[in-house]
Amino acid sequence: MADQRDIPESERSKSTAIRSFNSNERIAAFDVGEKVKMKVSRDDGNGGTRMQFDDFTVAERRYKVGRYEYSLNDSNGLYNDGKYFLEAELRPET
Repeated sequence: MADQRDIPESERSKSTAIRSFNSNERIAAFDVGEKVKMKVSRDDGNGGTRMQFDDFTVAERRYKVGRYEYSLNDSNGLYNDGKYFLEAELRPET
C-alpha cells in the first residue's frame, strides 16, 4: 500500500465510492397486508410432524438492527401470539 507521502495532494481525497447518507437503510421485502408463505411444522396425524408451507398475511412490520421482522396473521388471527419472524423465513405468495 502506498504511503500518504507518496500520493500527490490532489489525489488524496479522490474515491470512486459514493457514501450513502444512511448506510443502514434497507427496503422491506413485504408490506403490511401482503400475502406470504412460511414453512411451519404440522402434526401429520400419525404422531409425528412434517414441514409444509402455510399461507399468512403480514400483520405488522418492524425494523430492528439492520433487518425487517414481521408479525403474521393466519386464518385464525394473529399467528403464534404475535411473534415476529425474520424476513428470510418468508416467501412471497405466487
